[in-house]
Amino acid sequence: MNKENFKQVLFDYFSDNYEERVCEIFDELREEFPYDNERISEEFSMKNFIDWLMIEKPLPDSGKTVVEEFIEKNSDIPKDIKNCMARMKNIVKGRFRVLSYSEGVVKLKNDDTEKEYMVKLYNTINPSILRKGNKITGRIHEFDEYYRFAGIFTASR
Repeated sequence: MNKENFKQVLFDYFSDNYEERVCEIFDELREEFPYDNERISEEFSMKNFIDWLMIEKPLPDSGKTVVEEFIEKNSDIPKDIKNCMARMKNIVKGRFRVLSYSEGVVKLKNDDTEKEYMVKLYNTINPSILRKGNKITGRIHEFDEYYRFAGIFTASR
């Protein structure tokens, strides 16, 4: 595992351990889900829910998030990655304005707080939607020297 594939490793862990129960967990926790999924597809809605469950919402049976559980059960995770993963719970949600984009890193400004964030993109994100001036609605989380996107985000002009 490294800083570029950690999210896939977490999804794999979630699938291996919770795939059979995901519908049950969804039914149990969907009323607590704090984000608007109405304008996105069912597939993206479920991805958004699973991301929330992995990073933000403690599981009912353990009282820990999937990330916390993963860290606890995998003592061989390199210390720097373990520290980065432990910081993922620090979520910033809102509407952001794209200030700039260069070499896989986008600079965002939170519309409410005016705070600026440097967000490193996953290789699955199409950077063409991150044009200067575009609005991004969603959430980001701390990781290393950069923030990362959490869940599904939407972009508009």
